Amino acid sequence: MIRRLPVFIIIAVLILTFSSCYKRVEGCLDSVSSNYNPLADDACSGCCKNPNLTISIKHQINDTFYSPTDTIFNLKNQMYKILDFSYYISDVRVRFLNGDFLNGIKKVDYTTSAGNFTVEDNFIKIRPDVFVYTVNEIRNFGIFDSLFFVAGLDVGIRSASSINVANSHVLSDSLFLKDENKQKIWWHVTIAKGKDFSDTLQLSFDLNEQEVDMVFAKNLETKPGNNVPFTIKVNYDAWFEETDFEADLSEIKNSVLKNLKKGFIVE
Repeated sequence: MIRRLPVFIIIAVLILTFSSCYKRVEGCLDSVSSNYNPLADDACSGCCKNPNLTISIKHQINDTFYSPTDTIFNLKNQMYKILDFSYYISDVRVRFLNGDFLNGIKKVDYTTSAGNFTVEDNFIKIRPDVFVYTVNEIRNFGIFDSLFFVAGLDVGIRSASSINVANSHVLSDSLFLKDENKQKIWWHVTIAKGKDFSDTLQLSFDLNEQEVDMVFAKNLETKPGNNVPFTIKVNYDAWFEETDFEADLSEIKNSVLKNLKKGFIVE
């Protein structure tokens, strides 16, 4: 007994030493959050982050990367260049196998002459120098087979007397897409045409938003805490393949609207 006593003392000292040195780990214990930490001892306060619904845009001309210097030929063998573009995609939603839509967390409040409204904040403004966009925060996961979005903006948003968003939001007054007359629009493209490309054409739409519904080539499956990412390829030459750039402006715009959906391909 006398010989074993020091062993007990040593063990007790070691236990007290290591237990006093251990620091409890604080972290996110929400298993659906993107930064979930199952090894944390204590839940943090406000540190959990929701996953995101994200969209990658491939800007393309004739299945190659878009460049404003590209010379494009349409079906009428007319040469043109797409110098610049900007347009909205809204109401972006992916669909579960059972047909239900994935719900977004963030909302937008706006006011029109008809009253006050709240919608999911699924608005993005596409620009040629931006390739990845965060659509909204999400909490759900599962298997998705299709995608729905609107190329454009709902008339309620376009005619809203006020939209409750931050100054950095794409629907804020300072960032809202507008034409040369300061009128709100949802689509604008600058075209250079003619043999020497000296003739510039400004095209814009304030009406005629387009609903786009596409099925994924392969089902997209996500787990708790995962982002839901998808990719859309936009062939901008498809918008103008039947356009006669010598026609009047209304005919040109009607031709573009006719072919607008053809440019979007989900991958």
